[in-house]
Amino acid sequence: MNIESTSSNGSFTFYNNGVSISSLQFIKWYSKEAEIKYLDSTIKIMQDGFWGTKYKIEKDEQNVGKITMNWKSDFLLEFNTSEKSLNYTLKCKGFAKTRFELHDDKGNIIIILHSNMNWKKFNYNYEVEVNTITDDYDINELISYCGYAANLYLAMMAGAV
Repeated sequence: MNIESTSSNGSFTFYNNGVSISSLQFIKWYSKEAEIKYLDSTIKIMQDGFWGTKYKIEKDEQNVGKITMNWKSDFLLEFNTSEKSLNYTLKCKGFAKTRFELHDDKGNIIIILHSNMNWKKFNYNYEVEVNTITDDYDINELISYCGYAANLYLAMMAGAV
């Protein structure tokens, strides 16, 4: 599984064994608002607040969750399903060879994104490693949210946002 950047603004396509699973497009080149096409759904991620640390997620125009950046520069992904509330944390690890780990609320690693910088196009591609399959939430959808948050983190650390 991999995430391939399609533009220097952070847009990407998520592939599993060469088959396109989802694609994320930023609304404008300078915007943090994005739209994900996944299966028959349209998922929108929009900034929620002034400081740019909170984002709401709408799937088919229904609020399904939010992404929040905390003071440790970790991203908290919170989803509200009909049965319960799900919480995940995306943490950046490493310095020269950056990777992102998605943890569930018990601390188990669900997904690891290994970043690869393409210096010619000045964008990031990711190799995706799934450690634990979760029945709580769609893993492919989670990977798309992780790709969004990882690109946002790298843009913030580069001072481009």
